[in-house]
Amino acid sequence: MSYNIEENKVQINETEKRNLDWLWIVPLFLFSINLYNKEIYIVIAMIILGMLISVYKKTTFRLTADMILISLFSISYILIFRIYNTIDLIVLLLYVVEPIGCFFIGYLIFKKEAQLIYKTIITIVLGNMLYGSINMLLYFKTFGANTYERRVPDIWTDIGMAATLQGTHFTPVASLLFFSFILWINRKYKVLSFILFFGAIFSLVSSVVLGNRTLIIITLLTLFSNIILYSMLVKKKQSSILKSIFLAASFFILIWVVYSYNLFGISDFILDSQFYVRMNEQGSMLDDPRMLVYSNALVELFNYPLGGYKLDLGGLSYAHNLWIDVLYVAGIIPFIFLGLYTLKSIINLGFIIRSDRVNVEFKVLIFSIYIGYLLNFMVEPILEGVPFMFISFCLINGLVRKYLDYLKKHKVIKQSLEVSNERSMVNQCSST
Repeated sequence: MSYNIEENKVQINETEKRNLDWLWIVPLFLFSINLYNKEIYIVIAMIILGMLISVYKKTTFRLTADMILISLFSISYILIFRIYNTIDLIVLLLYVVEPIGCFFIGYLIFKKEAQLIYKTIITIVLGNMLYGSINMLLYFKTFGANTYERRVPDIWTDIGMAATLQGTHFTPVASLLFFSFILWINRKYKVLSFILFFGAIFSLVSSVVLGNRTLIIITLLTLFSNIILYSMLVKKKQSSILKSIFLAASFFILIWVVYSYNLFGISDFILDSQFYVRMNEQGSMLDDPRMLVYSNALVELFNYPLGGYKLDLGGLSYAHNLWIDVLYVAGIIPFIFLGLYTLKSIINLGFIIRSDRVNVEFKVLIFSIYIGYLLNFMVEPILEGVPFMFISFCLINGLVRKYLDYLKKHKVIKQSLEVSNERSMVNQCSST
């Protein structure tokens, strides 16, 4: 009888956990698709709901270095930003409340289930993919596939969005291309594996149409980085390495065959595309005007300690780099805090990868999404163009940091139990 009571208790707990996860996932998904262009309000609702869920779950919060750094960055940025710009409630929410709040709620809502991190990341990925895909379908309906138009109509506002900013919504799914191979190899979540794979392919096709080189480069860099990481993680399992390399090689061979033999008119499509035209007109990536901005930033790093939009951007409106844009607007102080926060996030990623208590699949997921976000931050005007990408990154950081604290805490408990058991055995032996 006691067995049935315990079994029912477990079932109720599992049901409650699933319901709480859905309460969290639904607003997160609405945020990711930018429902009716109301992201800023959905984030506030999400933070409040997350706090209520955390109270119910009886989770804990601890002030961490990450929380201090993101707070110092946001506060110093807005204080200097207000010298040169008018501040209203929307700006205050975007640059202060929501970055800090999302890291806080990510940390607070996590208790012990790594699955919550998995669900959160996949929800953000699928939401952004759906939003970007609907925008592109509207683009194809309006302009067709063979066009030189580089602004994509937003499904909610019908306002044209720059091709590179549209590409940021595809960055998460494109970053998980290798992860989709891992799911397929492990024979887990095959439907999700197909969705991620074809979502990544659709994002790459859209990039060719729009002439967006950035997303293609990010996809290739994350793919090759993942191959190296996976080879290191499963070095004792040669079959897994060979399978992943085989899938990646097959993918590139298939692309080469399709292009070489002009199957389905793919070759003609690429040669007539905006992507091909821009590649020929602009030459190598080193000729990109953003490269000049990066070199200027190094030279003028301490010239304008309070920013003030004085950095030489070579005629560009933005530096197209999260950190340099912060330097351009608000100077060296928030730039340093943001740099330290980024470094701390990378260190957290390193701890996840090195941990022997985290499975390989989860490591690849976290690594992929971090690399994708960070590469995107290097080449786009994030705070000025798509601030919600940075906000969602802060949310993931909060979850990951709490997960590391959980792993560390239970490792200490496990070690103390082992020591206690050893002492009790010694005492028993001594008494006999």
